[in-house]
Amino acid sequence: FFSSRRRHTRFKCDWSSDVCSSDLLKAELQGKYGVKVYVFACDLSAFGAAERVWNFTSHASIDIEILINNAGFGVYGRFQETDKDRTDEMIRLNITALTELTWYFLRDMSTRNRGRILNVASTAGFQPCPWFASYAAAKSYVINFSQAVADELASNPATRGITRSEEHTSELQSHLNLVC
Repeated sequence: FFSSRRRHTRFKCDWSSDVCSSDLLKAELQGKYGVKVYVFACDLSAFGAAERVWNFTSHASIDIEILINNAGFGVYGRFQETDKDRTDEMIRLNITALTELTWYFLRDMSTRNRGRILNVASTAGFQPCPWFASYAAAKSYVINFSQAVADELASNPATRGITRSEEHTSELQSHLNLVC
């Protein structure tokens, strides 16, 4: 979900491209909250998808205030026995799309000196997970990438208006052995 507080709009890009359920959600949100909702169906694991999303919002003059990078899936099994194409698709979605969406929308947010990005990871990203190796590695990337970008923003007076959400990683790490 993307949000534009100033225009009271919601923008949803559904990685599964399920337009039917997106249209139902659009109608529900518009009816219940009286907001304008845009739906842009695309497969975020496809090459160039993040740019297409950004182009859509730019051409529609939607100022994104909140970006939630929550799309993702995992590939389970012994790594050498997993489907390579499915693993590649997972990496494009869990890493490439997240990175590119962050890049496009962070530039706009930095120009406006306001906005928030939430990159959703997993506790699997804090440790190696046998039979979930590529997923855990992808989520580790999300954690490290997000922390690095947040630190870059915090060290720059021009972007201090963009905030970082603090996680209680010590609590998460103490429960990691229950995850994998």
